[in-house]
Amino acid sequence: MKGKDEISEGLTWSFKSVKEFSFTVVNYFENKSSTTASVEMATTIELTNGTKQSFKQVFIIETKNGKISRCQAFQTYGPHGVLKVILAATRFIRNNTLK
Repeated sequence: MKGKDEISEGLTWSFKSVKEFSFTVVNYFENKSSTTASVEMATTIELTNGTKQSFKQVFIIETKNGKISRCQAFQTYGPHGVLKVILAATRFIRNNTLK
């Protein structure tokens, strides 16, 4: 996602099914000039259907002129089996209905 509109639409869409979530910092690393950081997070998400998921993820954050210019997340898991198919279908539907 790039730009305010895409990010807003993507976050609104992805959090519709989230009832509650929490993030706990596991590790934090910052470069000497404080313009780039990496954060390892323990993440727990409870969906509106009651399903809970816990996983770790890493965020890479870059700043320019005191503002975040890039934030990218890397998860330690990959969807498998039926979940992979559901995720692919959901992304396909979302990408084709927002255009």
